[in-house]
Amino acid sequence: MSAAWNPQAACSGLSRAGAEPLAGTAPHTPIWLLVADPGPWGERAPATARGPLGAALAAATAGIPGVAVVLTRPVRTGSRDQASPDRTLPDLPTDGGAERTGRRRCWVAHCTPHSAWLATAHLTPEELITALPSTIAAVAGGAVPAGWAPADPVTLVCVNARRDPCCGVLGRPTAQRLASGTGTVLEASHLGGHRFAPVVLDLPSGWMFGRCSPEQAPARMLHHARGRVSLPGRLQAAEIGALQAAGYPRPVACEVTEDDGVHVRTPDGRRWRVGVRAVDVPPVPASCGRAPVSGDGWEVTVRTAAEPGCAPLIEPRPAAPHR
Repeated sequence: MSAAWNPQAACSGLSRAGAEPLAGTAPHTPIWLLVADPGPWGERAPATARGPLGAALAAATAGIPGVAVVLTRPVRTGSRDQASPDRTLPDLPTDGGAERTGRRRCWVAHCTPHSAWLATAHLTPEELITALPSTIAAVAGGAVPAGWAPADPVTLVCVNARRDPCCGVLGRPTAQRLASGTGTVLEASHLGGHRFAPVVLDLPSGWMFGRCSPEQAPARMLHHARGRVSLPGRLQAAEIGALQAAGYPRPVACEVTEDDGVHVRTPDGRRWRVGVRAVDVPPVPASCGRAPVSGDGWEVTVRTAAEPGCAPLIEPRPAAPHR
């Protein structure tokens, strides 16, 4: 680990020291496009991907809310991978499969509160560029793009040190630990929320986690959950609050509705009325090297729906800024 990276002064260290809560901080991003790319990744990946692909990826999603494009690669091993707070260090090559075949494995994820699926295809950069508009349009409409096949779940870990050193230093050991288990684990160029590193995203469930150390990440406990990306921040906080009240140790999808208030039905059938209001949160830097900025958070109060006048089951508490 480089001496240039100070864990106490880093954005993740300051966030942790300030006890900044995680609930309600996942980006509200229902659509994800993952593109295999060995790197090196720039600070603004995927727009800075080599060749015409980077510009095409940026143009295809410009102005479209709720769409995230992420470059991915297999999890790398070796001590050099754990030491990249230095933005000048080159990314290590992967297995070279893309170079040998000319095709890259891509995934699209559709994450809504009531529908979550993942599909995959192997495309050349030229095929992907041509198909980008129709692919994004199909997924936005809830349809699997033509020629794409259903895929098993994947787990992403943000590791791009050039975007933020916390992700490189803290994310890579977590990615390596997860890759030693079962399932597909990929390094990701950016997931959002550097100050919560290591950041982990499961697709297609859409659950995002923060501060997942190598030892804690495999369990994906509820107290590490930032929220489901299919929901806006205030409803993420409400869902997590209801799961805590119901005694769930790990996050699971609930039925979340909002009319005269927020109502959450946990998988065991119990119904909860959740009060959510915005509160001020002390300033914290959103990324390393930036000045602290203030933001709004969520104060959550959970009651059983059958007893609207009862005392809160969870004391009101602030959640992290939704910046």
